[in-house]
Amino acid sequence: MEPTAQGGWWVRYGESTFHFRDDRHGLLVRLKNVRPDDGHILADLFAMVGDADGQQRPLLVRPRVNLTSDRSLPGLMRSLEVAGKAWGELQEYDWRRLLERMCVVLVSQMDQKGLVTRLARLEGAELAQPMLCRGIIPEGLLTGIVAHGGTGKSLTAAMLALAVATGRRVGCFDPLVSGPVLYVDWENDHRLHARRLTRLCVGAGLEFPGNILHYRAHASRFAAAESDVVELAYQEGAVLTIVDSVAFAAGGNVNDPDVATGTVNALKRVPGTKVMIAHVSKAAAAGMVTSAPAGSVFFWNGCQAVYDLRAGDPELDGSLLLALHHSKSNVGPRLQRPLAVRVGFIDPDGPIGAEPVEIRGDGIGGENLPLHLRIADALQAGALSAAELAERLRLEERSEVDQMGRALRVLERQGRVVALGEKPVRFGLAASAGGVATSDKVVSSPEGPEWCPICGQRPYRFDEEGQGWCRQHWDR
Repeated sequence: MEPTAQGGWWVRYGESTFHFRDDRHGLLVRLKNVRPDDGHILADLFAMVGDADGQQRPLLVRPRVNLTSDRSLPGLMRSLEVAGKAWGELQEYDWRRLLERMCVVLVSQMDQKGLVTRLARLEGAELAQPMLCRGIIPEGLLTGIVAHGGTGKSLTAAMLALAVATGRRVGCFDPLVSGPVLYVDWENDHRLHARRLTRLCVGAGLEFPGNILHYRAHASRFAAAESDVVELAYQEGAVLTIVDSVAFAAGGNVNDPDVATGTVNALKRVPGTKVMIAHVSKAAAAGMVTSAPAGSVFFWNGCQAVYDLRAGDPELDGSLLLALHHSKSNVGPRLQRPLAVRVGFIDPDGPIGAEPVEIRGDGIGGENLPLHLRIADALQAGALSAAELAERLRLEERSEVDQMGRALRVLERQGRVVALGEKPVRFGLAASAGGVATSDKVVSSPEGPEWCPICGQRPYRFDEEGQGWCRQHWDR
């Protein structure tokens, strides 16, 4: 993971963290919360020195130091000289030269208001947006997972963190990238997550990973914690950072556009893939819109992908169906079929099972799938009349039945559905859509192909688990 900028002896992480090193003397000067102020550059300074065991020990700590003022620099230099005399190798250290060299770097870096890149043509595999997990969460970008309170947002985030940290499939998350995970939390402490992850590991038969780092935020807003989070993500090499939850992280009026854009921009400066957990907006809670994070529209606009998390009713055995519906995508087609997981709780302290589930249009949880996909799913087992199809899809309102009839006519014109016989007319999937032709009718095959979970097209190849993928999404 490349830092934001670096020289031979200095490194910049994000917008406001700098490291300056003098390896000959084991010296490290960390500047955090670097910011311009009235023509000067202020920062919190941490001077560290390495001991014989290779551990960094604090030499001098000064908050809100003015690093470009002729008045403050002499005082800072004297403080460093006094602290250095207590450390054998730094008694004669040239602190003036170090501070002057630091000022040159800071003025040059803080004067840059953007990064210029000359764009070049991409070829082949470079054209596809890489995904963190198969079919879900664009890598390196900001994604939102939106749900009502108590729906299972944090549990879903824990499954995602565990999958990426271990490189193993957990529930509906099949990781394509694995590595350290940073969990930035405004709501709960580390103990809750350790318990939940332990129970998930036991349920999945996984060893507890040592590369999930929990950061309990004390700052009132993410912008104030940005320096810590960015530095930590770089140092740990985090491939995924989860922020739970963005409304608490915003630390202000979430309906204020300035609060929303400030929080989103700060999130985007964190390296790697970012996932923000969000509560639904009032409009979404009232059913006026499908899904949207609470607060300003810029929380929605700032994400390249948004997934709407919905929970089914608990089953008799206590299990719960969680489904991620793809609400927004700026980097490719939206998933037509949600990714789902059935979460099982054996007892309050026991393992948590997480089994992937295919959401079908004629089954529980399929009510929100596109109508053409629901019809195709219902016809997989054989031809049905319009009345039988409406019953299979649990369509009760007259308007819903009429809409189904219009969809059937469109599918028939497209050659994906065939009308069979006289009254009552029965409908079956055409052979080109996965059905099997017989002497007098075309019906769908129970052993037909598993459709591509991203676009619903016929499969080009099958993976090790028997899931079919079209040519476009197999190559991804």
